[in-house]
Amino acid sequence: MRHLLLIMVLLLWPSSVQAEQSNIICEDRSRALQNIQDTYGEALVAYGLDISGNLVELYQNPETKSWTILVSLTKEVSCLVGAGTKLEILKIDGKKCARAVNGT
Repeated sequence: MRHLLLIMVLLLWPSSVQAEQSNIICEDRSRALQNIQDTYGEALVAYGLDISGNLVELYQNPETKSWTILVSLTKEVSCLVGAGTKLEILKIDGKKCARAVNGT
């Protein structure tokens, strides 16, 4: 799980840098979740807390490989901070993860 959270941070970091240049979509949490599930067929694959204590969630559709990262600022408000395609969830075993991260 720790390695999966590292992957989430690596995915989120470029998106948060770009967020300064683009609009982040924030809306009612239930509406955001319904949109992710109904429109993209994505399900929760990982979650954790960011440095500010906000809930960070990674959703993925295993068939289409689409993904979405939500950050929940409160129990009622979630913000879409990243989305894309071709997300591969690695089977976690330290050696494989290290090789994937190091590019070897």
